[in-house]
Amino acid sequence: MSDVKPENQTIRMSKNGESFMVFPFPPIKGKKWLLLVENEKRAKEVLQEMGKGLMPGPLEEPNYFENLGTHIDGKTPLFGLKE
Repeated sequence: MSDVKPENQTIRMSKNGESFMVFPFPPIKGKKWLLLVENEKRAKEVLQEMGKGLMPGPLEEPNYFENLGTHIDGKTPLFGLKE
């Protein structure tokens, strides 16, 4: 983990099987999360909204997201969108 300041962090997206993951990069210790999104179109929308500050992250506004447990790494919180 790095000592990156949140304002130097970006939101990125990657394909994960049939779905997509949206996540902050680089990760900040204690503030890591993954957001599972069902399709590429919606993932790009989320990416854009978070990048512009229009949508909070799951750790900032947990009621906006569905807690899906923990990523297979056993540490990173995994979330989905409540829609």
